[in-house]
Amino acid sequence: MDTNLPTVVEAPNEAGDGSPAHLAIALPRAPGSNYHRYAMNNANDQRWDLHDGDKGYLPACDEAYEQKFEEWQARDWPDWLAKNLTFPFTVTREEDEDDAYFAPGAAKAPFRLGHKMDVLEQAEDDIDRGMLIKVKEKGQVGYVPLCDVEVTPKTDANFWPVREYVVWYANRC
Repeated sequence: MDTNLPTVVEAPNEAGDGSPAHLAIALPRAPGSNYHRYAMNNANDQRWDLHDGDKGYLPACDEAYEQKFEEWQARDWPDWLAKNLTFPFTVTREEDEDDAYFAPGAAKAPFRLGHKMDVLEQAEDDIDRGMLIKVKEKGQVGYVPLCDVEVTPKTDANFWPVREYVVWYANRC
């Protein structure tokens, strides 16, 4: 295995609250680098603690991604999200497929890229856009795809359920 390449890893849940383990990308460690120390102290960083060995920060199991992806493929996402999300919570829209974003004034329209909004409830599962969520921004209510949003900070209980869905949705076949 080439340790100079990023690696997908699964980190066990150490919270003891029954929540699932999570995936991360392990980056190679540069000799003398303090980047790992910075990343683990950064509340918005999306990696987990990794095994610190002489070849860098590596996963305990090379098959972790495949195992997790199989679990995700078999998961009933609407049911799983209903059980694992706590409403309301705040998200930021990080993706937006709508090409109208580049039109004049579009950035000021509600529910757009970079906007913070409150998630009120889980909505329907759309065949083209995935799971939709009902959101509220500045008194207006609308719907956005769950795969377009991010919860911050990662200490929020909804961070990992949303993150798992976003990663699965981006990598599904």
